[in-house]
Amino acid sequence: MISPANIRQVWDANEELWNTRIIPEILVPLETGGGLDTSGPWHHVAAIAFGRTVKTFEAIQLLAHPERPQRLWDEAFVLTRLHYENFVTLEWIRLDPEPRAQLVLDEFALKQAHFMESLGEDREGIALERSKEILQERDKVLSHYAKRPGTLHLLPKLEERVRAIATPLKEQYPHLEWEYNFYYRDVSGFAHPSGWGVVLSLSGNPDEVPMVEASVRNGYNAVFCNGGWLFRILKCWNAVFNRVLGDRVKEWEKEWAVRAGIV
Repeated sequence: MISPANIRQVWDANEELWNTRIIPEILVPLETGGGLDTSGPWHHVAAIAFGRTVKTFEAIQLLAHPERPQRLWDEAFVLTRLHYENFVTLEWIRLDPEPRAQLVLDEFALKQAHFMESLGEDREGIALERSKEILQERDKVLSHYAKRPGTLHLLPKLEERVRAIATPLKEQYPHLEWEYNFYYRDVSGFAHPSGWGVVLSLSGNPDEVPMVEASVRNGYNAVFCNGGWLFRILKCWNAVFNRVLGDRVKEWEKEWAVRAGIV
């Protein structure tokens, strides 16, 4: 039976990992050492993905703090989707690093131009020369892939990326397709207005403002996925940059699992 005490245990394990491993052994050395070499597409994308991941980790920890209102647990659980998407995308790129990483950067170029154009003439803060560069890059990408104007997506859908990595990673992560089918169904109930989770959890008292109450299970899922999926991304990132030497990451993961009460 999952309880608030279980949430606290995993949350504390996450904090221990963050404060004694991630910050002092990764983030501080990177900052003091001048960052990473991101000259190639794969290195560039891997660095961005990890940077986004650590921010998401902090956000989930804040929302799922055991002393905060329980209703914020759902929001923390929703954010873990970003971890899963980052992990799947990084592992999909790793199967063919340079061209697939470039595909990610090219898709970003399309979306950046689309966003800029949606601002209309109100582009305060974007220099004219920079605007021209963004549009030229967009046109170059469209021409390279023989795509029509208005195209915003180049990557295969997330489900296709999951299927592509499921077999190569079967030994390490045997349940990737199950995770996609179950996890996305589960979390979509809190991420989208049409989700069953929202409908079933609305207060039925006509005298009260309807509130979505999070279950203890959702709180536990949030902190568990926050720590567990961080390790997946960390291992992929470290395979690119080799900043944590030897089996240190595996040792951290074992320590985390023990503190979290998972093993």
